Amino acid sequence: MMQPPAQQPASTENLSPNTLLWIKVAALFAIFIAYHAINLVGVDYVSHFLPAIERGHAGEPLYSRGFFNPPWSLFAFEVFYHLGLIGAQAGIIIFTVATMFAAFRLYLMPDSGYAAPFALAFVFINLHMVDFVTRIQVEGFILLGVLFMYASIKSQNPYQMGFGWVLATIRPTSVLLLWPYTLWIVYQRGWRHLAQTMIIPLIAVTASFALYGNWLEELYVYMTTRERPPDIFVTAFWRAVSHFGFPTWSAIFLITPVLAITGWVLWNRPQLDLKTKMIYLILASLLVTPYVTSYHYTIMMAMFIPMLLQVKLWWGIPLYALTITPVTRPFIEPFPAWFDMGFIILAWGLTSYIIWTNQSPYHQPDNPPIIPT
Repeated sequence: MMQPPAQQPASTENLSPNTLLWIKVAALFAIFIAYHAINLVGVDYVSHFLPAIERGHAGEPLYSRGFFNPPWSLFAFEVFYHLGLIGAQAGIIIFTVATMFAAFRLYLMPDSGYAAPFALAFVFINLHMVDFVTRIQVEGFILLGVLFMYASIKSQNPYQMGFGWVLATIRPTSVLLLWPYTLWIVYQRGWRHLAQTMIIPLIAVTASFALYGNWLEELYVYMTTRERPPDIFVTAFWRAVSHFGFPTWSAIFLITPVLAITGWVLWNRPQLDLKTKMIYLILASLLVTPYVTSYHYTIMMAMFIPMLLQVKLWWGIPLYALTITPVTRPFIEPFPAWFDMGFIILAWGLTSYIIWTNQSPYHQPDNPPIIPT
């Protein structure tokens, strides 16, 4: 008996690569035009990074007025600095969005269906992204570093890992748990591979001392003598416990279960695919790190949201609802930014469940596994 042909999914259920490409191009140009039109000034770029660049040009000490990043962060910003104040900020936003698109495309499967357009909207239309745009920060550089780490693990190219390390150390606290993981992988590949991996980081460090002098001592002095304003925008367990009157060290009782569960899940899933593993480690990093603010979440959104919505589309509803918590700050207490942690807690919890129940949409295991065998 002749079987009827299998019904093909409607073409509207998937975004073709060409459609995604045109959406990306249109979004990039729209951001550039809109940014020039409204003439926004990113508060962090203007108050922290731009003065640091100009102090470096003048041969003055780098560290003051809220600048804490290593000097090679200025190498990255220097590319955009010569576009002028507004042009540089628009360029940084376009670069960041383009990097997020690259991560988004990496984590989107060809048969993702309706998850593709919903994930695209989720990633780029939320208050954490608005927070980034009004600040102009280093998220694009860190995310690019993560992508280079991923590429290096897949290709076993040590120079890609070295370049990824340089970019990610622009703010190392955002990807805290990727450091032991990638170091373990490099170590497993032998001393020659390690030596090759260290070439680009050593070049960056050497150039930073040659251009800016003993910046490490300067940073230490600045960190230990500066007046410390309250970290009202920090969204970490360390700040949350202080808000409720507990000593800061008591955050260890919240961090330890996160580390224990993360380690247990990964130990019991040694053949977990690399994409899911990296986003899981980043999510856990954002929970245990001593310093994180809500615009840091954009690093993982382009990776995590496509994965989540490809597993269960409706899971995006409660998660997206938690991205609006910044609007509650003026109405609850003075800037209770720790409240925004609900988003990361739920994201980490859902990813733990996805891994434990073997629901990851990616099926190719990486080599080597996270746990030595």
